[in-house]
Amino acid sequence: MKCLVAVTITAVVGIPLALVGWNMYQASRPPHAVSCAKALAYIGWKLPEHTRDHQCVESVDAFSSNMSGTFRMPRTDARPWLASLPGNRFRTAGAEADGVLVTEDGLHLGVVKPRHPKVDEARVTVRFEGKDTALVSFETFDY
Repeated sequence: MKCLVAVTITAVVGIPLALVGWNMYQASRPPHAVSCAKALAYIGWKLPEHTRDHQCVESVDAFSSNMSGTFRMPRTDARPWLASLPGNRFRTAGAEADGVLVTEDGLHLGVVKPRHPKVDEARVTVRFEGKDTALVSFETFDY
């Protein structure tokens, strides 16, 4: 009987305490570098070919994990890559049928509920740098 009481107390008190401790540990971790391929795979997307200058990070807190980063790619490949990304697009005013908003300085895309169950939203901005290069910035959100 004493053993059953000890097991019950451990389960009722110990498991929640362990979960709180784990969440506190995760929340104390500063953002850390990850490969952009891993960051995009987290969303369910693929890093396009011919990219360079990758700088991606993962930010973890007690309740969520978010990815963000930048990379450069050929400007001519940016629009087709954005259009190929899976997920439900925001219906931004002025956006084209595929959800990509074209502006004078670049492209914008918002996706709700991409493929990863813990990602509620992903946003991508492409800023044109000259006639050949595009700087891609992305960020995920877990609400």
